[in-house]
Amino acid sequence: MSDSLLEQFIFESRDNLQRIGEILIELEEKGTDKNILNELFRLVHTMKGNSGLFDFPFMTKLLHSAEDLMNLVRGGELNYSTEIADVLLESMDLVANMIDEVESTSSISHGLAQSAQEKANDIKEKFLKSTGKKNQVFGNNHKEKEVEILNQPYKHDNTLDQLFDLSIIPEDACMEAVKIALNGKQIFAIHYSPEEECFYKGEDPLYLVRQTPNIIWVRSYLREEISDPASIDIYRCITDFDFLSFASEEELVEHFKYVLDQVKLVNIDMIALIIPRGDKNGGAIYEDFVSDARNYLEENNIDTLKNATKSLLELSSPKLYFASVLRWIEIFIDYLPSSKDIIEALLQSIETMEPPVFSFKKEAKEMQKNIETEENEKTKEKSDFPDEFLKIIKTQKIVLEKIESIEEKLMRSNILKGVLLSIENGLISLNRAEIYQEFKNIAEKVSSEDFDLLNKWITKWFDFYLSYNAENIIESKKDIQKKTYEKSATPEETIGQVCKQVEKGESPLAHSTSKVLKVDESKIDRLMNLIGELVVAKNSLPYLASKADSVYGISELSKEIKSQYSVLNHISEEMQDAIMQIRMVPVSTVFHRFPRLVRDLSKKLNKKIELKFEGEETEADKNVIESLSDPLIHIIRNSIDHGIEPPEERISKNKAETGTLILSAKYESDNVLIEIIDDGRGIDAEKVKLKAYQKGLITEEQFGNMKENEAINLIFLPGFSTAETATDLSGRGVGMDVVRTAVEKFGGSVSVKTELGKGTTISLALPLSMAVSHIMMVETGGLKLGIPIDSIVETVRIPRFMIRNIKGKMVTVLRERLVPIFYLNKILEIDKPHITNEDDEYAVVILCVKGELIGMVIDKFYGTADIILKPLVGFLTNMRIFSGSAIMGDGSVLLIINPKELVNANRI
Repeated sequence: MSDSLLEQFIFESRDNLQRIGEILIELEEKGTDKNILNELFRLVHTMKGNSGLFDFPFMTKLLHSAEDLMNLVRGGELNYSTEIADVLLESMDLVANMIDEVESTSSISHGLAQSAQEKANDIKEKFLKSTGKKNQVFGNNHKEKEVEILNQPYKHDNTLDQLFDLSIIPEDACMEAVKIALNGKQIFAIHYSPEEECFYKGEDPLYLVRQTPNIIWVRSYLREEISDPASIDIYRCITDFDFLSFASEEELVEHFKYVLDQVKLVNIDMIALIIPRGDKNGGAIYEDFVSDARNYLEENNIDTLKNATKSLLELSSPKLYFASVLRWIEIFIDYLPSSKDIIEALLQSIETMEPPVFSFKKEAKEMQKNIETEENEKTKEKSDFPDEFLKIIKTQKIVLEKIESIEEKLMRSNILKGVLLSIENGLISLNRAEIYQEFKNIAEKVSSEDFDLLNKWITKWFDFYLSYNAENIIESKKDIQKKTYEKSATPEETIGQVCKQVEKGESPLAHSTSKVLKVDESKIDRLMNLIGELVVAKNSLPYLASKADSVYGISELSKEIKSQYSVLNHISEEMQDAIMQIRMVPVSTVFHRFPRLVRDLSKKLNKKIELKFEGEETEADKNVIESLSDPLIHIIRNSIDHGIEPPEERISKNKAETGTLILSAKYESDNVLIEIIDDGRGIDAEKVKLKAYQKGLITEEQFGNMKENEAINLIFLPGFSTAETATDLSGRGVGMDVVRTAVEKFGGSVSVKTELGKGTTISLALPLSMAVSHIMMVETGGLKLGIPIDSIVETVRIPRFMIRNIKGKMVTVLRERLVPIFYLNKILEIDKPHITNEDDEYAVVILCVKGELIGMVIDKFYGTADIILKPLVGFLTNMRIFSGSAIMGDGSVLLIINPKELVNANRI
């Protein structure tokens, strides 16, 4: 199995599992709905069918058991309950774990396989047995049903069932054999049991089997059990072989002539190979198909039946018994459309879910008798004289022309038999009794030495057909050529290809193609990185323009470079935007993971909680969205454990018995803002301060002077927790610290708003993208730095006298608002005073940090730039005041300031 197919299975399975989890919880909350149950059943059924393509039997068994349980709920035999929801959710968790293992190791561990088997057995014991239903996975009676076909009246040889069970042959091999039989070949089943001493005689059974002419399928197996591997005699052959071949009896006898006493050979009817198999799950859609198919058969509307069969087959899981029957029907429509009895038997098999019963014998005399009851007309219109017969006549005419050059009598005889069988099958499909009888009379007189009568008969009908329909054939070819030319003006070879398509019943017009292209994420990331490097290269052009003008004095060249920079800048921005759109995914991909978490936690804590989503359609970069998962888990666990009260406490506070938890998303500037809102207890700032003081996280002085919002932010300190004892949910003091670390790692921020007794809102602000950043360049103390544009409110010039010291803090009044001021040189420990302009004014950047305005004094303003932010390495990683660095167009390195760290009280 190809790696790409396995990757697709893993990808689709994860999507299906997420949707299955959503539906299971939705059913529990809103009650059963037929449409939702059907969707759930289809998803699990699809996963079961897909897992069957790979060697994951325990996954398939577990999904099969879950599917049977869902089928009972869907059929009204069981009521959907919390217990059933728990079992199904646990089953899907096991499947998800198996998918993870398959992705990492391409296999499933013994432990997981055993857990899956136990869960499947648990479903059987608790639910399936109580309803009297049997799961096909746990029984072995399906094999008995599949081999019942061998006892039907079409059986040609009573030694067939002593040879080997035809139901062990894979379906694709059976189908291949039937197709070959429909083309006039005989199919032989062979059992080869080599002598134990064959090696001493110089025989090689495996080589002999592999050299069997026209072999279709083969299997080998030990004919006796091995109790002790150490006692095996490697020179004693205990291997048997079963296989199918469409070689002639003479060829097979010749091939095995030295071991004929060890070989059993049976000529089997193709009907014996029609063995549908698979999971016997049905439904109304299948019953409708059977009804429609019978109508099409009655109306002789074979094309419509073919299209209906093909369409339904594409929608069905390939592992279904129903799909297997459809595949058989499709074969007979394509190869023998007149075989209505066979198709009817297969349709009946869909209704009964039992092997098809063929109530006819395919002997020539009976077939001839049926044909003679048809209307006897010498000639008919082209519409009654199918093209299939023309193709058979044309092919066999060519074969007969070449047979004369073959000298070996046996080969001539075998080829001639093939010609006769092909024509006979073609005439049976034609349903022309008089032609069939005429052919039979000719065939009785034909031998390998004298087939002149047959040659004349073929020539007569071939000439008759061509002369009778010459004009129609010519017009048909002209139409094909015209359509081909109008379609693409392709050369003559294409016309030939289109002709072949028409002969096969296919449309020569191009099929519509999918507009969706699945691309590996790593390729998108690589393209994004290349665009980032293009941005860096683009930024070098302004420096070149400046150098051309100031150093070399070529102003015209400088203008041209600037002009090209403008064009390149526009293109790079468009490319960046296009790739960003590809990477953008809605926050719902993360939000929809949490109904299960809320359900399980609320059940464990005996709380009633309603989870709501707002702004699910808000989009951000895929990496940003995925980075939200872990922080949201910690926040939601805290909200449920500490925030939302138990029902009795909420009632005593005149609150609704059911608490509300809201996950909200919206855009805010260049950020996506995620809010987690609960209507619980809120956060007691005094209690938080006291806990932090008791744990030694703050000093006594800080405890006395701390404001309420500063106290609330103590919950983000490492080791802080208000819980008296640690549980499996919380109390270890790592949750909110992990949240802040994870969010800030991606350039985001966390803030908390709370009202005691009313609830809490925790806000996560994350950049829409982490690829290209927009910054403003500034200079201070001779050092160039970058500041993120999304943190800058404005740039102003403030007179020196307007900055005053109030209680040891430097502040200024800006538009009737008190704004704290700090000097960047002082924070960076640059031993230089800030410079002012001729009006004695400082250059000040007004920043918005954690919702507060702060003024940062610098020396000079520069322009803006797009940069690729690179993380700091080495000893610089501990300098949290810088979020990273970037390489500029002139090759210099620019450090990027992290404004959030500038509000640290120890630095200001």
